[in-house]
Amino acid sequence: MRTSPFFANVLLSALLGILLLVAVIARTFAPQLLFPKLNIPAMAALSLITLLLRHYLAPQSSHRYSIGALFGALTFAILPRSCAFLSLGDALRTGAAGGIVFTATAWLFAAIEQRLADSDTSPAAPIICALGLYLAAQGFMGILL
Repeated sequence: MRTSPFFANVLLSALLGILLLVAVIARTFAPQLLFPKLNIPAMAALSLITLLLRHYLAPQSSHRYSIGALFGALTFAILPRSCAFLSLGDALRTGAAGGIVFTATAWLFAAIEQRLADSDTSPAAPIICALGLYLAAQGFMGILL
């Protein structure tokens, strides 16, 4: 399973599913809590956490960008919609943006991994690079919703 090109998509679905489960349970017992919106920086953070987990758990796995974009879009559209966090129109917009964000971050992180593999770096270097990508994604705040 770790060598599958869809390992990152499985990790993304599991991570988003766990976070939404925690949010549903928190909303059940404390309905007055306010939850952050699922916007582009939040999707980039989830995607980067997923890619970091893939980097450390399965360093030899590859990624297929075309099918990964479709699975990323379905993940970001269906899971929040099924947890009643998004309306149908918002789910379609979020799904399209999620597929693009996941594919773009996967492509950029793969380029970073390739550059880091060519040099002697610290094992924490991918974390620092992912933090830089997340800070770059902050420029897209407020665009989606």
